[in-house]
Amino acid sequence: MTTLALSAPVGVFAVPQVKMIPSTTQVQLPSIATRPEPADEELISAICLGAEWAIELLYQRYYRLAYALAYRILCDSTAAEDIVQEAFLSIWRKAASYLKQHGSVYSWIQAIVHHRAIDKVRSSANRDRNYNRKANRTRPASNPTYGSKPGTRNELNSSAPSSRNSPPSSAWSSNKHTLAALHTRKSQKSTTSPWEP
Repeated sequence: MTTLALSAPVGVFAVPQVKMIPSTTQVQLPSIATRPEPADEELISAICLGAEWAIELLYQRYYRLAYALAYRILCDSTAAEDIVQEAFLSIWRKAASYLKQHGSVYSWIQAIVHHRAIDKVRSSANRDRNYNRKANRTRPASNPTYGSKPGTRNELNSSAPSSRNSPPSSAWSSNKHTLAALHTRKSQKSTTSPWEP
């Protein structure tokens, strides 16, 4: 077995210099050089290359704003969270579709979220409308006016039941025999079954 002797590196450790201000007793700490955050366009370029850290950083920057927009449109927190997740998944898949000349990354993300939220509202409205149509078709036939369109014969007949039982206006002539015949016919109808012709 061989042993290897390593010497300690010289000059690697730097001691920060502390500046003393003569008139006060405060100590000024040294500034630590930090790497600036990458610009949004750089993040999109990194996402195009498959860098997961870039989508995480972009998400951390903009998820609150994207959620606020989705929630404002949908008024549902769960649906808004889903929209934000779908939007950032779309950004991950199609980051190459971003064009700088069309606007900033922020406006591009907001446009994606906005369009997805509007699509969700429209699909929900369409689903509700289709559900109501199916429900109207499956209603029992005992009430023929249920679900009928305004202005149809069923609605007009059901809206004024007293007019249905009164004789037509031509029967109000001065001919007493016609009036008597109409009243006789009306009384006969009330004693017969409604299912008979």
